[in-house]
Amino acid sequence: LFTQYVNDSSYSIAGAALMGIANSDPARAMTLAKKMAPDAKGKLDEAIAALIMQHGTEADFDFLQKRYVDMPLSQAKMSASMAFCNYLSKLSDLEKVKSGIDKVIAFRNDIPEAYRNFTDPAIKAALDIVSNAKGAEIETYIKNALK
Repeated sequence: LFTQYVNDSSYSIAGAALMGIANSDPARAMTLAKKMAPDAKGKLDEAIAALIMQHGTEADFDFLQKRYVDMPLSQAKMSASMAFCNYLSKLSDLEKVKSGIDKVIAFRNDIPEAYRNFTDPAIKAALDIVSNAKGAEIETYIKNALK
């Protein structure tokens, strides 16, 4: 059933079908996601990004970072920050990790200062995931970047 609807013209239906496939066969879902990514929009695009952030490798970094950077200032980007930081915590290339951290902090800096008391705790919690996974060098890097 999921396979039948993964190519549906409705991005919402296709996205839900892709996530259904991911629950039973993550490898197949990743293959489909990468194939569908260039033309995806809406809920399908969100499902692809979530899937690749969850199961992606270092080879997916450029795609995920570009997608994160291209997101508008929004609640969706706030939510994506946690998933993006979870993805960064799995990488071994510290230059990629630092580049990703820079993008999250740039997003944080784009938030009007009047709202940061609401957003900073979530962003810092997301960055803590990265520093806890990567150790002292990344922890120091984040602290310096947030000054």
